[in-house]
Amino acid sequence: MDTTPLYSMIKDSIKEKIASGMWEFRKPIPSEAELCRIFDVSPGTVKRALQELVNEGYLYRRQGIGSFVARPNFENSLYRFFRYDVGKDKSRPVPRSKVLISEVIEAPEDVCKHLMIEKGSLVVHIRRVRLFDEIPLVYEDLYLPHELFEGMEKKDISEKLLYPIYEQEFKVLVVSADEYLNAATANEEQAQYLGIGECSPLIEITRIARTFGEEPVEYRRSFGRGDRFRYHVRIR
Repeated sequence: MDTTPLYSMIKDSIKEKIASGMWEFRKPIPSEAELCRIFDVSPGTVKRALQELVNEGYLYRRQGIGSFVARPNFENSLYRFFRYDVGKDKSRPVPRSKVLISEVIEAPEDVCKHLMIEKGSLVVHIRRVRLFDEIPLVYEDLYLPHELFEGMEKKDISEKLLYPIYEQEFKVLVVSADEYLNAATANEEQAQYLGIGECSPLIEITRIARTFGEEPVEYRRSFGRGDRFRYHVRIR
């Protein structure tokens, strides 16, 4: 006998509709009255399901208008602490990527662990340097499950952000991510591409990005120049 609360079932159904693309980011979902009709449940059940989705960041509300599908906000990413406003073109919205490697490989053991895939699984591996106004700031390796991203290794990502590509071309929506920060030093290759001395300080940021159901869909290790990293927080 299924003992899952009814509101939780409604919540999961709404998330499935978002994941399938039926209900799009920043677009309104049906009204509470319409949801009651669709799911044949009481207003209280719908209200609780919607409130939990708001709390979890899947929806947001506009007073007097309704509930909308929320797009993940990565403004709090640790990447914002690198000094991207370098050079003359401070308004450039997308850093340029110099792709060093783009291939399909058997996933290394640590990648299998982070992406929760079986040993021997294939992944798309992309290694790139991110440049801001032609100044190299970040050396990056990222891994994607080949099962979800077949053909990604052939895409031109030199002037594009990745998550819109995931969404539009592979129907994979990134809805959350965990990031971890560590101190590191540059190896020979990292130093070469970042234009710094070997053993220079780096900031390592590891990201595990997830889609619905907490499924990991991207494992990324980024090494940013320590001389271009600054941290500022105001505490009140």
